[in-house]
Amino acid sequence: MILSARFVIGGESLATDVAAERTIKLRRDELIATKKLYETVMTFAAHGLFYRSGRLIGERIAKQVGSDLELLKAHLIDEGWVLDIDFEDDTVIAKGAIEVSQSDTPTCHMLRGLLSKFFEEKIGRDVYCHERSCQSKGDEYCVFSLDAEMVK
Repeated sequence: MILSARFVIGGESLATDVAAERTIKLRRDELIATKKLYETVMTFAAHGLFYRSGRLIGERIAKQVGSDLELLKAHLIDEGWVLDIDFEDDTVIAKGAIEVSQSDTPTCHMLRGLLSKFFEEKIGRDVYCHERSCQSKGDEYCVFSLDAEMVK
């Protein structure tokens, strides 16, 4: 979708196309506050909403970086999703995920959905992604398990 805009620079009117692919910056504290707001209204159903939102983002990222894990790593760091991330077979280890906040349960639902969709696009099959450890709970890293066999 292309939007048309007109700008006046130095008395001259210029037309330009403004792509709908605009981005916004959302500060970490704003993201966490928004997630907590949804959780107070929707309780655990909010986790599914965040997960599905992450899947939408994962689809976009898969189209941008293809199936290359080093490109995915660089992209996730560049976009601010994580400070660092490593891929080891069916395990993903993230450090400093943007969704980390003090909690008794894992909180990285958007990242979990993002990873699930990315790997689905990569291998062409459904992928279940479970967060086994989370820095929100005091764990050293966020650790995700990927399982394509579990989803049949």
